[in-house]
Amino acid sequence: MTTFWGETIEVEFIEGAPEHDSFADAVSAAQNREELAQRDNRSLEGEGIVAYSFTGRVLGLQTSAGRVLTVYVGNGPAVEWDVTDGALEPASNEMPSAIKVRFPSGREHEWRWKELLDRLLGHRFDSLSPSETAVSLYVRDCPDLRLSALRIAESGEKLLFFGEE
Repeated sequence: MTTFWGETIEVEFIEGAPEHDSFADAVSAAQNREELAQRDNRSLEGEGIVAYSFTGRVLGLQTSAGRVLTVYVGNGPAVEWDVTDGALEPASNEMPSAIKVRFPSGREHEWRWKELLDRLLGHRFDSLSPSETAVSLYVRDCPDLRLSALRIAESGEKLLFFGEE
């Protein structure tokens, strides 16, 4: 991400749903997303979160069993995820640990993303639950997090934004 992290960044919601050729394709895509989540939940359930990496667009969570849950902003409006075996790739940027964002309504929010992720360390993964464009992350004894895609107004770059549900 090449964004200049100034005093306040203006963000926009990425509107719309993923495009499909037919209603049947849309239903199939939603079912596939839910099936993938169930499969990944079975593989990650109960694993401890031991490390994380966040670039602004990609969040990686390393588990105690050597798996990595990667949540990222896809090409469309949807937040995607993947589970792989291996080591977590460290973030290669200098993102500040707190960023002030201004939403289209004019409301400003000090986004302390690092504090939110630090709370997950040492706790056990419970599940992830996708909607059409977002993903909710559930970790035992931690606040539930909702991850969604935003666009930085000035640059057009996408941002993986998350906060407590």
